[in-house]
Amino acid sequence: MILVFDIGNSNITIGAFEKKSCLRQEASSKAVDELIFTGRLVTDPKMDAQTYEDLIKELVLNNSKDISDVEGSVIGSVVPDVTKSVAAALKSLTGKKCNVVDSSTDYGLKVVMDDPKKVGTDLLIGAGYAASKFEAPLCVVDLGTFTTLCYVSKDKEYQGTIIIPGIKTCADSYTRAAQLFSFEIESPKVLLGRNTKDSMLSGLVYGAASMIDGIIDRIEQEKGELKTVVITGGFSGMLAPLLKREVIVYENLLLDGLFWLYYNDDRA
Repeated sequence: MILVFDIGNSNITIGAFEKKSCLRQEASSKAVDELIFTGRLVTDPKMDAQTYEDLIKELVLNNSKDISDVEGSVIGSVVPDVTKSVAAALKSLTGKKCNVVDSSTDYGLKVVMDDPKKVGTDLLIGAGYAASKFEAPLCVVDLGTFTTLCYVSKDKEYQGTIIIPGIKTCADSYTRAAQLFSFEIESPKVLLGRNTKDSMLSGLVYGAASMIDGIIDRIEQEKGELKTVVITGGFSGMLAPLLKREVIVYENLLLDGLFWLYYNDDRA
């Protein structure tokens, strides 16, 4: 079993991959890798390695697995202090050093940026894995704490990023305004709301969809037609049907990308 950790600004998303035997019609079998469970922890720089160790062990046990099943692990992170704690926790739990992807990792891309070493690893993981699976030029839209759009050319050059406050971040700004309240983010029932909640939902969700549509149009005006748009992140399933263009919803893009990078030498 391989554990992968996507450490974001707000949450740590964890995935466990294991080889499964798939019987084929010709009666032969082939072992394939499968995402067997996922989990989430809070990203908290104040938590020490021991706390993360206890939480990771609990997550594994709750999914009917044992720490002894872990053959290796890999971390992709945008929070260095938490990376150190999680890596130390995994070393203590498994006795094996955790792989940490960074600016020296081969993502299968030529990073054409002012300072390639300062590009977020989460952006490179998603863009690199998407470019390995789908036709480029492409754009990866990640709906996280920040909404990011990354452009990869047909020659697999990572040529730029757009970063916008995320849907949850914008929703939180509502709660800080006078006479407004917190609410669950869901697909709006109407475009023109007739009460405060529906009005805020419409503005938040349709506003995000319209913004993404508009920015992708601008990317195509500057770079030419995109062959693929991949959308990922917690709100991807809700937002994708509201977009004007066809997109590929890939909720576990970063987890699959981290697993792909773990076997970097085996990439096609």
